[in-house]
Amino acid sequence: MSNRIFLVDDHDYILDYMATLVAAIPDLILVGRETDPLVALKKIVSKEIVADIIFLDVDMPGLNGIDLAESIKNYAALVFTTGYTNFAHLAFKVDAVDYLMKPVTLETFESAIKKASVWLKNKRLNAKPKTDFLIVPGDGKNVHIKIDKKDILYIKGSSNYSQINTHQREYLTNRMIKEISGELSELPFFRIHKSYIINVNKMIKVDTNTVYLEEGTELPISETYRREFMAAIGANR
Repeated sequence: MSNRIFLVDDHDYILDYMATLVAAIPDLILVGRETDPLVALKKIVSKEIVADIIFLDVDMPGLNGIDLAESIKNYAALVFTTGYTNFAHLAFKVDAVDYLMKPVTLETFESAIKKASVWLKNKRLNAKPKTDFLIVPGDGKNVHIKIDKKDILYIKGSSNYSQINTHQREYLTNRMIKEISGELSELPFFRIHKSYIINVNKMIKVDTNTVYLEEGTELPISETYRREFMAAIGANR
């Protein structure tokens, strides 16, 4: 199976060199390269670029590689390329599959590809099939309710339950928001706060701190999710 590669580094000559490594290995496809990490973030979360493995530098202006990785770690296998050893522990905190010291050799590059391929295989094996609905526990023993995803306005999470809001009604479920977010991990759904997931298709407008949804609903955007959310909707420029 071919793996799609996206390269992110603020130096063009590094990208040129990394591209030669990609070209040297069969079944790798270079789908893009980017010197601006903020542009890279937008391309990834908006699905303008769809990659299996992303190689990214650590020390970049505007948005460093560790912060970028935190926002995109669910989109692809991540491999850091850097001239610094002191970031290694941070790289693995964001689930990077490898950490390569520059100059990257063909041998270490191939090793990283193999590690990433194993990571991708395990992810695919454990992936749940996508559906157009959620199933949540209802009132009564062994009762479950089907909720069409397109009808969801937003989801509010609490410590041990979630409230799913649609135009028609509200549903309370003992499923935590972290669990539900795994089934709503792609647009039009987006987590804007530790307590809120919204349906972007229901959004009327947005400013720095607030999302305004249909029916007069106003929800806060937290600092943790703001940059990624603005990039996903093309509002970070």
